[in-house]
Amino acid sequence: MPKRLTEEQVAQYEQDGFLSPVRVISEDEAVALRQQLEAFEAAQGKPIHGTQRSKCSLLFPWAYDLFTSPAVLDVVEDLMGPDLLQYQCGIWIKEPESGSFVSWHQDCTYYGMDPLELVSAWVALTSATEETGCMQVAPGSHKFGEYPYEFTELSDDNLLSSGMRAQYEIDESKLVSMELQPGEMSLHHVSVVHSSRPNHGTDRRIGVAG
Repeated sequence: MPKRLTEEQVAQYEQDGFLSPVRVISEDEAVALRQQLEAFEAAQGKPIHGTQRSKCSLLFPWAYDLFTSPAVLDVVEDLMGPDLLQYQCGIWIKEPESGSFVSWHQDCTYYGMDPLELVSAWVALTSATEETGCMQVAPGSHKFGEYPYEFTELSDDNLLSSGMRAQYEIDESKLVSMELQPGEMSLHHVSVVHSSRPNHGTDRRIGVAG
């Protein structure tokens, strides 16, 4: 029996390749984590950048504590089983009206692992809505493994510096926006094709993915 999820939620993940939203911390706790992140930025005199965004659980104790908490691990265990290893942990920030976006891609292309039985967990520290550029997913796109890709989305605004784009035909009518409130988590299979648009809101869109 699942620890945190319902059997229906587990079945939905297996069918569609994603699940959202799942609350893992309170909004107040999410605000407190944002404050810790922004205190670090203030101390160094600029936003986090470059390698500070990657493997962030090695840099920020609060990120490590978040992704090793039962609230997160129990959900991931319901989908993957109890033998878990965190491979990546990154912070994704979109400033208001910065133009930042993420091109259509699969996480598995970056990870290079076999088999492709991995899940990405994305926790919102601020509101992630269609207005602020939340993640979009193509349901069921995880069922066919890794797609060919090309490097055609090179742009200073693309948060994927490689400019990678999966060669997958996007059906706009079937896309799902995974909107999240602070403290909620989305989960997606590493083979799910996904992207996100620019932040047209008035606040930063901040998420931590593990």
